[in-house]
Amino acid sequence: DSFEKAERLLLEEACDKAIEKSGVEKGSLNFYLAGDLINQITPSSFSARTLSTPYMGLFGACSTSMLGLALASQLV
Repeated sequence: DSFEKAERLLLEEACDKAIEKSGVEKGSLNFYLAGDLINQITPSSFSARTLSTPYMGLFGACSTSMLGLALASQLV
């Protein structure tokens, strides 16, 4: 359908796999940090709806991954 929908599905699948492999229950997550390069971080925001977890949307252009790591380290 669209690139945004495909990216949303990839994010949801990646989250499901990471949660499954970690052994953590989906409902016990404290935060979901995600971002992308699409205007208004649409795929990340839509993928957050399926987790029912507090969401922090990140937009740092090429630094989004490092921004996520820095913020996540402060939340631990």
